[in-house]
Amino acid sequence: MTIGRLPTDILAIIFEFVHEALVLDMTQTDSRPDSSAEEGVIDIFTSPALMKLLSTLCSVDRIWKNLTHSLPYIWAVIPILDPTTPLQSIEHFVQRSRCLSLTLFIDINLADLLHAALGLMERYDALPRVKSVNVVPLDYGDPTALDEQHFPRLKRLDLYEFFPRHLPILWSWLEEHAERLECLDLAYVYFPFDTFHVAHLPILSLPRLNRLRLDHADDWLSAKLLEGSLPSLTELHIYDIDFPMDQLPSESMPSMRILAFQASQDGKCCLLFRMAELSHGLESITFTNHNAYYHERCLERFRPQYERHVPTPVQYLRARIDAFDPTG
Repeated sequence: MTIGRLPTDILAIIFEFVHEALVLDMTQTDSRPDSSAEEGVIDIFTSPALMKLLSTLCSVDRIWKNLTHSLPYIWAVIPILDPTTPLQSIEHFVQRSRCLSLTLFIDINLADLLHAALGLMERYDALPRVKSVNVVPLDYGDPTALDEQHFPRLKRLDLYEFFPRHLPILWSWLEEHAERLECLDLAYVYFPFDTFHVAHLPILSLPRLNRLRLDHADDWLSAKLLEGSLPSLTELHIYDIDFPMDQLPSESMPSMRILAFQASQDGKCCLLFRMAELSHGLESITFTNHNAYYHERCLERFRPQYERHVPTPVQYLRARIDAFDPTG
């Protein structure tokens, strides 16, 4: 029997099986260079494979194409990453995803395409459906296109490898969405020429944020974010930032349960000690680094500091080392 003669319900099962199998494979096989992508989340590195699969499924024949169009959830991840992408393709994603929540992958260097795509989504009243935005490097781009749009239900924001020159615009946009954000992921975000501007930015209040990841984010920016109010934060991923003592966080973090810390070669672990001190409900500390030696140095400093500063008995804390095993 040819593919075209298979019953529609069988085709639907095949579609869903292939789609879900690839997503599972992508999310379990981390493709980020730093091996730190969150399990179960399609990211900027895995989304092209998903888009290629979608294109392949659509090109089999008319029946498969029609079936693809009838499955809204596979259109709910919208890539704005390729300058050759026709606006009509983005329109198809918006239409075929129906009323589902949307995830956007944005290359902010594509200013013209981004302006047109977000304008199209606004005409379709699709911006309120956007729950997650993933933005790739801003080496030469202009964040104005983002600043002009508001996503009233945005819950997750990922910024990866940012070196922006327009920090005040970006911060203003972040401030506008801060009230509803639940997850903020900043990886390799640097502002080497904007330390003065960072110091004068307003402190953010992030009342619903429950997960914050600062992976090699600029010291000034990390300090500014941790200086704000984070009453709902339950999970924090940080690396050994060289914080001046007068910039260490001071507000209590009553909801904090999980702390992931990446030690560095010459780090003093001051931020780790302060986070543990402020998080009386802390249940787990995970040391994440490919070099086990850094872990040992950090633990040598951490154990006496923790026993001295943290009111929660140390036996209730599970300190776990995820060391890199070159033989594994």
